[in-house]
Amino acid sequence: MQWLLPAGIEDTLPPGVRRLESARAVVLRLFDSWGFDHVIPPLAEFQDSLLTGVGGDLADQTFRLMDPQSGKMLGIRADMTPQSARIAARHFDLSRPVRLCYLGSTLQARPVSFHRSRNPLQVGAELFGKSGSAGDVEIVRLMVATLQSLGVTDFVLALGHVGIFHALAEMAGLTVDQQTLYFDILQRKALTEIDAFLAPISMPPEHRTALRNLVDQHGTEEVLAQAQSLYATANDAAKLALEELVDITTQLKAHLPDLPLYFDLAETRGYQYHTGLVFAAYVGGEGLAIASGGRYDGVAKVFGTGTAATGFSADLKNLVELSVTPEPEDLPLVLAPGHADQQLTEKIAALRSEGYRVVYELPQAEEPLGVVARLVLVDKVWQLQS
Repeated sequence: MQWLLPAGIEDTLPPGVRRLESARAVVLRLFDSWGFDHVIPPLAEFQDSLLTGVGGDLADQTFRLMDPQSGKMLGIRADMTPQSARIAARHFDLSRPVRLCYLGSTLQARPVSFHRSRNPLQVGAELFGKSGSAGDVEIVRLMVATLQSLGVTDFVLALGHVGIFHALAEMAGLTVDQQTLYFDILQRKALTEIDAFLAPISMPPEHRTALRNLVDQHGTEEVLAQAQSLYATANDAAKLALEELVDITTQLKAHLPDLPLYFDLAETRGYQYHTGLVFAAYVGGEGLAIASGGRYDGVAKVFGTGTAATGFSADLKNLVELSVTPEPEDLPLVLAPGHADQQLTEKIAALRSEGYRVVYELPQAEEPLGVVARLVLVDKVWQLQS
């Protein structure tokens, strides 16, 4: 069974490759039109730089191997975002905004779900520099434009802000271990576990109430007004995070008035990684986000730049599967004899330039599948014949 592949790792075969390459061209043209420069990071690099500033989830997803040349540990990228931050810090002038995009294979130690690939073709864009909420809005709009350009249109945009979680946890004096447990409860929306978790922790009643109610803060835009009222007496960091989320929502509604919005203030996905706005796109029938991103100023800062960063990424293979765009038409396949004939060679070159696929006839071989015509010599002129 030598042809078997590890679970979650698959080949991409025709005609899927044609559709995938078509999607790649569409996305990269879109990024270029928005002013994002394409970079190609290496598949593997020293783990110290690859995992700088990232959370435990990404570290656990990374394959490691020893580099026989340097004797140091390498990591195979599971996410290209930290690589983009390193490239921006090393090669670009960050005194002004830097816009980078990427598209390449990644490898994950374990699948995020049983039907998702462990070798996604990650596509994404990152904006570095002190752009504030305007930068977040730009990146969200670019993610939306990316999905729409690929024919993925029936999705809901979910918004959150990890600053709310951090501010309330700090206000209540939660330890790192307690924050981790609280994070897990929020992610699972385990309402029955909240009270049991909070009961033995000593804190003022108003702080306990704030932590207890965070798990319920999800739904339509009314959630924002409810939260502002609920956390009116919270610390300044919590109120500032809410104000940022309201401001970003206002801007997005002006740019994308018809886009369905959903809010989840307990969304702390990647809370060790992100520092502000988090966002994701969801479609019916998919339990996981099809594209996601957020602000991650901490990762950029550890490279010594002190800069801010926001971005998004997705698996292009997954997006192509969800796309309603018709598959690219197969180019007509023509069979040509393998004669050493200059006129024949010129005719084949002309046909290929016109969009035909031309293959040579091989001696004692079956005719290839899909041939629609062949080149034949008629009155000393090579012509197509059905």
